[in-house]
Amino acid sequence: MFGAVGALSLWDLSIKHRWVARVTTILLLGWSVETCYAASPQFLPYFNEIAAPHADYILVLSDLDWGQDLYLLEDRLNDVPAADIYLDYFGDPAIRKHASAQWHPMSPDQRLQGWVAISEAQLQTSRDGYRWIFSYPYARIGKSIRLYHFFSSPT
Repeated sequence: MFGAVGALSLWDLSIKHRWVARVTTILLLGWSVETCYAASPQFLPYFNEIAAPHADYILVLSDLDWGQDLYLLEDRLNDVPAADIYLDYFGDPAIRKHASAQWHPMSPDQRLQGWVAISEAQLQTSRDGYRWIFSYPYARIGKSIRLYHFFSSPT
């Protein structure tokens, strides 16, 4: 509401260079629309423009991860030949009963072979236990899950 009032006030300014105020208003409105477009369809983990690239560095638990990416993880695993997946996830992943892969729980000190999915919340809360995994490449699933594929047991 305050933004709309501000935009209308800026648009109606009676100043010498009214066109500057109107161009500024149009640019700010365009930026607002672009921000909404860039955040879609994942509005839950969006914070603001400053935090947008790495929101997981600022807040992670229920602020970032509400289970919205479990469906994306399930879709991804149905596309790859994954018979088993190890999962460390913040919350109750009841969705796992719908995936074609067999799900197994894991803990931070386990070094496994195959497909490993870890939520950002678990990585942040168990940072010391997962220190070994940060040097490995991963695929980002949505904004809150990292998917690793280890061909052999990491050392």
